[in-house]
Amino acid sequence: MVNDTAVVFILYYPEEEQVEQTIIAMEYFPIVIIVDNSPTSCKRLEEKRAVLTYLHFPENAGIAKALNIAADYSLKMNMKFLLTMDQDSFFPFEKLHLLRQAIDDLPDAGIVAAWPWHELRIVKPKSAGIDEVLISITSGNLLRLEAWLNTSGFDKNIFIDYVDIDFCMVLRQAGYKTYLHNEVIMSHSEGNIQRVKIFGKTAHVFNHMPIRWYYRTRNLFYLAKKHKHSFRKQIALEKRYLAKEVLKMMIVEKAVIEKGRYILKGLLDFIIGRFGKIRS
Repeated sequence: MVNDTAVVFILYYPEEEQVEQTIIAMEYFPIVIIVDNSPTSCKRLEEKRAVLTYLHFPENAGIAKALNIAADYSLKMNMKFLLTMDQDSFFPFEKLHLLRQAIDDLPDAGIVAAWPWHELRIVKPKSAGIDEVLISITSGNLLRLEAWLNTSGFDKNIFIDYVDIDFCMVLRQAGYKTYLHNEVIMSHSEGNIQRVKIFGKTAHVFNHMPIRWYYRTRNLFYLAKKHKHSFRKQIALEKRYLAKEVLKMMIVEKAVIEKGRYILKGLLDFIIGRFGKIRS
């Protein structure tokens, strides 16, 4: 067990294996924080309130608020680091010490992240070493809490989607760096990913729910405005990537019209300055 490191799991309609992961984590962390954004609480986790911190937000607090709550609580409990986890990932806890050692060895590190692996990914991790990167996903991030304290924290305006990218940019502006550990491989899945053929070429589609297209559209424009004086190259890459995803969605996926409506609503809400949780 690492005595100065807490872990937070952000759940939304968790399945049994995801609940089980949070319980296993108690063997490795002195403090386990669960933020459950599901409408109905998880009875199995509620029953363990004596040995873990279970916070239920039936109205859905979102990713950013949940992470800020967990970071603030961890600091109050005299923790120095926080491992952040979404429920779409499964962390190899037996390798936690590698992240912990790395962040000690890298005094400028705000985050040292695990390598997110999915069987359909084309890019594979190196056999060893630690690489500096600009951004990392939320899951598998070992966060230096002092760094979080020295920034504005996770942006609640974003709610979900691009919360992680924005925070990595905020960290960089505060003088901290993000690193990726090639030896800590974490199982990760995003959406309902599948491999398809488009015009004879292999491509991957994620089959996101329509509401995710709202957040992805609105938040990317918000991100571009917030960081318009910096990270222009990365913002351009994110815009290009989203445009490709929209094109693939229109060609291959189902419920295209509904998803298109959410994209339009996301754009309109950005224009009028409506952020946070989507309003019906």
